[in-house]
Amino acid sequence: MGKKAKKKTPKKTTIFISRPLDKKSPFQKLRKKGVKITDRSFIKFKELPFSKPPFHSAVFFYSARGIVTYLTKKPYKKKLMYGVMGTASNQVFKSLTGKDADLIGTGDLSVLAKQINRRWTGYTVLFPKAKKSLDSLAKQKLKINPIHLEVYDNKVNKKLRVPKCDVLIFTSPLNFLGYIKHHSLKGKRIYAIGATTATIIQGVTGKLPIFPKQPSEAAIYELVKADLKKATKKQKK
Repeated sequence: MGKKAKKKTPKKTTIFISRPLDKKSPFQKLRKKGVKITDRSFIKFKELPFSKPPFHSAVFFYSARGIVTYLTKKPYKKKLMYGVMGTASNQVFKSLTGKDADLIGTGDLSVLAKQINRRWTGYTVLFPKAKKSLDSLAKQKLKINPIHLEVYDNKVNKKLRVPKCDVLIFTSPLNFLGYIKHHSLKGKRIYAIGATTATIIQGVTGKLPIFPKQPSEAAIYELVKADLKKATKKQKK
């Protein structure tokens, strides 16, 4: 009788995600299954002092960090309208205010712009943001009077180095730009948390990365999990 063919041992995938994962992150499920995950941010944050903003009727937040930074100093007011980029940001907003935001984006900037114009036309809207914000809505034709307020600084950590990983998950444009300063993208499977980050990556690589409809950690986890499952099946054949 011939020798039995050795079973192939599936290669263990390594993942890099550009943010620290908390204990409740869905990615912890992959860690428990033996997937090695490096979770580091290439961005250093620092709160900035800011003065009382001019009169405004609504406040729109680009990021969860902007929500926390601003609302801890300027608490929620019932008379104002509030907007956020997506459901994940809304969870942060609700945890601080006990309320859902009045306007919640879906990850599509053109759709979000239509939402804003439909509900806030003529409003003076405050945008608490990062010093290096991409102002992603500025390119849209908005029928509002915007006021931009820098509430935190976001610098790229040029000294950071991370181990080589098969899968790269970028949670912001600056994290992607920080990564490629000293790390290669060759042969990597790349994901973006949302359309804005995906567009920046496409501009550099010429290829649109995988990204979920809703810009959230939970949504991108589902995409990664499904792809890992497919890859494992192929390796076993």
